[in-house]
Amino acid sequence: LEFRRVLFRSDAVQADEFLVLLSELRTLLDDYLSTRRDCAVRSLRDVVDFNRRNAERELAHFGQEFFEQASTTDGMRTVEYAEARRRNVEWANACFAPLWADFDVLVAPAYAPAWNTDYAKGHSEARGGAVTTPAAILGLPIVTIPCGLVNGLPVGVSFVGPAQSEAALIAAASVVEASLGLAGDTSFRPRDIGGTR
Repeated sequence: LEFRRVLFRSDAVQADEFLVLLSELRTLLDDYLSTRRDCAVRSLRDVVDFNRRNAERELAHFGQEFFEQASTTDGMRTVEYAEARRRNVEWANACFAPLWADFDVLVAPAYAPAWNTDYAKGHSEARGGAVTTPAAILGLPIVTIPCGLVNGLPVGVSFVGPAQSEAALIAAASVVEASLGLAGDTSFRPRDIGGTR
């Protein structure tokens, strides 16, 4: 119960996450694109402009709201970013730090059942996993394996551990995968859904 309370993502935690996402998107994509000598776009703003000029093709099914919002930020080199990132790390540490004294591996559902892409509505059914978010914020290793199907779409189980625990996570996931007979299960292979793969 206490772990579930700590894992709760308040509006403030989510706002910090979003600011960090936009800021990192701006800085890291700008940094990457600036090194690409073979690429006509050299920044996130170039990507946004390219997509606008080619909207019929590039934005036919989805918008670029996050790109547009990120392109207006000053990236990772601001006090606002540093403070939001600090608060996110503090929250994520509060989620996991007490566990590592007693447990080597945390096992939990990865996400809610997978969802179909709807070109009209987007991903309205998308729901993330409570355990994967703080682990991703801290850069902790995560191994996820499929463990079943809901309405023909996969659900997964995640194994999270402290830093440098990749070997233990892979070993734990391998044991679960073998005991459930997942490795040879053909139901997890891609199938044709409505004419798309």
